[in-house]
Amino acid sequence: MLLPPSQKFLTALQDYRKAHKIRRSEVWKEWQKLRQRHDAEDVNLSEESGDGKDDSAFRNLLAGKTRLKYDDVNDLLIAHGIRCFDLFIDECLPVSFSELAWVMGGDRHPMVRGSGKLWSVDPEFLTTNRTKIDWVHLEPGKSTEWAQHSGHEFVLIGQVGERGHLDEIPIGDILAEFQELPEGPIESKLLREYDGVAFPSMLRHRFTNRSNVKAVIVAARPTNAKVRE
Repeated sequence: MLLPPSQKFLTALQDYRKAHKIRRSEVWKEWQKLRQRHDAEDVNLSEESGDGKDDSAFRNLLAGKTRLKYDDVNDLLIAHGIRCFDLFIDECLPVSFSELAWVMGGDRHPMVRGSGKLWSVDPEFLTTNRTKIDWVHLEPGKSTEWAQHSGHEFVLIGQVGERGHLDEIPIGDILAEFQELPEGPIESKLLREYDGVAFPSMLRHRFTNRSNVKAVIVAARPTNAKVRE
């Protein structure tokens, strides 16, 4: 995921304040509360961003005169009432046809992953988009490897079995398993065709085809998610 330059981020914040009729003084009050909380928790903040006791450093941040640090970005978002940075990034990008990323059948590349076959889309085809889609083909009785990586994920159980007549739709079960820790308890559920599950990808996860027919699992996840070894 590409982060926007500081100036684009600050301009987007200014536009956000205008669109939602948020006064800068209101943001300043929330900023003060956050800085006071950080001070109580003994969080080490850069001196440039200020301690919340006067608004000069705050004004410099909003004007782009001070280099933004991670904590500054996080606090600015919270002070504006923005709880999801990933969604706010869209406010920083132009609405343009150039952001379209067409993924055709030939753009999917097969690779063997554990006991299944994964058809993946090269991130180069996705330009600035932050989500990629993988198709996992699982043979009967086979499982994906236990996985754990950054981001959030949505998995949809696609086709289970070969299509014949419309009234002959085979139903198979896919076992979805999750763990908080490698040696910890497992939370699981049987999913059927067109069922799905959304989850934070830092939960260890695995999918097993419990049916007697081939199944396709469709997974939408961050383009550049870092896999934890």
